[in-house]
Amino acid sequence: MAYKFVHTSTNRKTGYMPVSYSPRQTCPDTCPLKNGKCYGESFPIVFHWNRYSKDKTNNYNTFINDIKTYRKYNKDNLWRHNVVGDLVINKQGKIDSKKLNQLVKANNKGSVICYTHHHTIKNKQGKNKLSRYNINRIKEAIDKGFMINLSGDTIKEAKQLYNKTKLPTTTVLEVSKNEFKKYSNKAKKEYSKELLKDNIVICPEQSHNIKCLDCKLCSNSKRTKIIGFLNH
Repeated sequence: MAYKFVHTSTNRKTGYMPVSYSPRQTCPDTCPLKNGKCYGESFPIVFHWNRYSKDKTNNYNTFINDIKTYRKYNKDNLWRHNVVGDLVINKQGKIDSKKLNQLVKANNKGSVICYTHHHTIKNKQGKNKLSRYNINRIKEAIDKGFMINLSGDTIKEAKQLYNKTKLPTTTVLEVSKNEFKKYSNKAKKEYSKELLKDNIVICPEQSHNIKCLDCKLCSNSKRTKIIGFLNH
């Protein structure tokens, strides 16, 4: 399986910034979007993702060197890690601390957006539980300047994640992008106000068409608000 660093993306949401792809094998079974509703299954992303995932080349060190080279000439420019895929883990579902430390060091405290579902693992009974080991690895990365958001799948889960960890958190909202577009301006304001009661703000790219490159809210490790993403 191969990793890919793209120096200039034409992604509509992010804007013109570097992005990376990690293979499917990095995605946890705890993610409800795995092998189904994930936007990575849509064209053309799925075409590239499948190719990297099936590639038997172990190029992680080359991938890390690509990030180092980028940071050498772009000290603090924002980039998106893992348009698809997740952090590298071992067979037990624990984050590979060596590979994560390589990533953190290569980024050299520059601005980055990253999300992970590896805050949670499966227990022996097959139920999801918070992984204190993984949470600690994520916190260490953030403290060293590599921003990682915990990905919640419901408002309830996101609130629990944030209350337990105090780490930057995101969630998927029940309202879809298409539904939100049909709201009147008054209804949009009322919905946003209601979400604030749960400490949630809607992703500015979705609510105000502000590109990630200009927004940078997901790269802010000091924020206290949960970012809500309208459903696809």
